[in-house]
Amino acid sequence: MSLFLLTKKTKFFAPVSGELEALSEVADPTIASGNMGVGYAVEPTAGAVYSPVAGTVTSLFPTHHAIGLKVGALEILLYLGIDTAELNGLPFTIQVAVGDQVTPETQLATMDLQQIKAAGKATTVTVLIFNATDKLDSFKCSAAKPVTAGTLVGKGAER
Repeated sequence: MSLFLLTKKTKFFAPVSGELEALSEVADPTIASGNMGVGYAVEPTAGAVYSPVAGTVTSLFPTHHAIGLKVGALEILLYLGIDTAELNGLPFTIQVAVGDQVTPETQLATMDLQQIKAAGKATTVTVLIFNATDKLDSFKCSAAKPVTAGTLVGKGAER
């Protein structure tokens, strides 16, 4: 997809260090299908989780496996692992609160990657833009590659 120059562009960053991959490569079929929105994923090599955007924390799931963010009109969900809600928050330490203003330099959480793997779950961190169909003219993300948390990986042109 190409980016249009007529609207505001939102920058998206790697939330963790690891291997950037397309949503279609994520082990969760619902996410991989694109039915939950556009976005990207990172297979983490470190447990420090940073904000993928400069925005506001809008929700923290009780199981600590997901964090809602908003930037402009975009609603973003950051998933920490796959099927990790079943772990009842044990491998996660959340470091922000609802209403906090965050940037890609803000650490949102810490994931215990070994504890997640020991429970038989995938550690994949996924960034989903839920309302992309209504609010984005385009979204472009880098090809699969190693990334460091805070690396610019994509841009979206808001309507």
